[in-house]
Amino acid sequence: LEHSREFAQEALPLYEACGDAGGRAKALFQVGDAWYMQGEYALATRYLEETLKLQRDLGEQRGSALTLRRLGAIATLQGDFDRAEVSLTEAVTFFRQSGESWGLSSILVDLGVLAAMQGKLLQALVPLQEAMLLAQQMRQQYSLAITLTALGCALGVASSAKYSALI
Repeated sequence: LEHSREFAQEALPLYEACGDAGGRAKALFQVGDAWYMQGEYALATRYLEETLKLQRDLGEQRGSALTLRRLGAIATLQGDFDRAEVSLTEAVTFFRQSGESWGLSSILVDLGVLAAMQGKLLQALVPLQEAMLLAQQMRQQYSLAITLTALGCALGVASSAKYSALI
């Protein structure tokens, strides 16, 4: 992650020098994503918000949705549930309209986790069930495993460990 972030940071002035705003947005996202993976949420947010502004200026809807997803995950982890809901809802709207099942499935898991962290089990089950069905339809074992893990956690948080063990 450190090397990835360093290379992306080195690329930023190069993209700027040649006027490649799309490349700059991708490099900014990579830097922010690396900070996110390292648990440095303030730094991640700074880079990802800059990414989002640039993506919106460029009209990159898919990139904006992916960035909103990451910002929503950070807000969830920081307990800023209102901000997380706004970001994730905007992102899920794009993926529903685009028909991109993988992106939709991933963001539905994030919405389920957000609801579970707020203690809203029934609200969490709806997007998690949809994500599970999408993962099965796409035959994506990894997505299915992530969704089942989130579902087990939601049941464990809202009920008891014995319910999560049933998953």
